[in-house]
Amino acid sequence: MSDFKGKAGLVTGAAGGIGRAAAIAFGRQGASVVVADLESSRSEALETVKLIEHAGGSATFVAVDVADAKSVESLIEATIGHYGRLDFAHNNAGVLSTGFTADIEERDFDRILAIDVKGVWLAMKYEILYMKAHSGGTIVNTA
Repeated sequence: MSDFKGKAGLVTGAAGGIGRAAAIAFGRQGASVVVADLESSRSEALETVKLIEHAGGSATFVAVDVADAKSVESLIEATIGHYGRLDFAHNNAGVLSTGFTADIEERDFDRILAIDVKGVWLAMKYEILYMKAHSGGTIVNTA
């Protein structure tokens, strides 16, 4: 299948889990994929790159902190710089906190909001700005 042949995009949180699976699926469909994740996840992200290439796609790793506007803006610029376009984005980066609500520390709650809420908003902000100026695109957010 090559539904994404000639298309390029990014997946945040692509070093493992749902993000990795989505990135590989895009690659299998012929897409060029930016595997975006934290620098601390570089080795896992590079494994995702290899799996995408093995599936027939093209991939590269770009480190990103989705809670930081400059980092997200740089991710979009790197995607466009590497592949010349941004046709799709899967905003998947997130953190999970389990347990009793009253036991969660405020700093942990702030981190959850920064990544799970603000991170998605920042990614969409910069993706939409590019896509609006370049004939559109598709964005999927994991919630």
